[in-house]
Amino acid sequence: MLFIKQLLTVLVLSRTGLGLPASRNGISAREELASSDAKPRGLVDDLASDLLSPSPAYFQTYNFYAEHTLFLESLALAYPGHAVTVNAGYSYQGRPILGIHIWGKTRGNPAVVIHGNAHAREWISSAVAEYIAYGVLKNAYPGITDNYDLYIFPIVNPDGYVYTATSNRQWIKNRQNTGNLCYGVNLDNNWNQEWGTVGVSTNPCSDSYSGASAASSSEVYGLSSFFDSLLGGTGIKMFINYGAYGQLVLSPWSYTTTPSPDSAEQLRVGNIIATAMTNQYGKTYTSGSVAQTTAPTSGTAVDYVYGVLEVVHSYWIMLRDTGDSAYLLPANQITPSGKEALAGLAAAIAAL
Repeated sequence: MLFIKQLLTVLVLSRTGLGLPASRNGISAREELASSDAKPRGLVDDLASDLLSPSPAYFQTYNFYAEHTLFLESLALAYPGHAVTVNAGYSYQGRPILGIHIWGKTRGNPAVVIHGNAHAREWISSAVAEYIAYGVLKNAYPGITDNYDLYIFPIVNPDGYVYTATSNRQWIKNRQNTGNLCYGVNLDNNWNQEWGTVGVSTNPCSDSYSGASAASSSEVYGLSSFFDSLLGGTGIKMFINYGAYGQLVLSPWSYTTTPSPDSAEQLRVGNIIATAMTNQYGKTYTSGSVAQTTAPTSGTAVDYVYGVLEVVHSYWIMLRDTGDSAYLLPANQITPSGKEALAGLAAAIAAL
């Protein structure tokens, strides 16, 4: 009964966004619920997950930044034995780059890292990243976390995301002060792999401005450091950066049309992902390298993870649609897009 009272208290506070109360001896309610003597068992465990887990209705609309934060916190509370929130640093304006670490029966397996919303206006990418976290914890595809831990960061550009919701829906960059009248760095051109060489701009007013130097943005610097911590620990098996639009499964290289040394393997798994995504609703996804399929661009996350971190399975997946709605994909496309992405992830992991 005591646990149920604690659980309901946390539920109310988490839903209202008021935070968690301090418990005795300075231990937070979150820590107390996760401790060995407070962990639910059996039916109580199921009740905890059902009460604390976000509702599927969350995916019926695009949400404000604070709601995204609450979503991840609620998932971690609902599944304390399989999930915890993580922080990959802070944005230029001081917002946390919040993610969720998900594991299966054992914790500490090689990492599968997922990013969303590097480009601020691509709202579908954060919604899909969260749908994946939700689906994995709901066990939609048993086996995804058997051999790998997931690290999912739905919004790696929080300042830009907030700006698109309050000021300019089509904003793409972060909100960094460039020392110019114009603001922002394109985070998908700020990584330290062939930085500034092709398809980018040195003009701070351009949407493709790649920054003053590689990893000069607070966001890319923090994410790079997080990657380093994983490399020094469990290692990284796969990286997926979700964006929009085009229905494409892209792999290195971005900066040159010359095939990467591992292009055959990348294309093999890329085709598997594309097929699994296509099979969900019949929306055609195709695969290929970034430069060969779209246009050469440099300083991308997908190239950095492959070229610098030497992670062969590095993908940049462009979600729905093929241009009719472009970056303003209707909210009724969130769930089908999420199901496509989750199917693609499950197929990729099975193929590794």
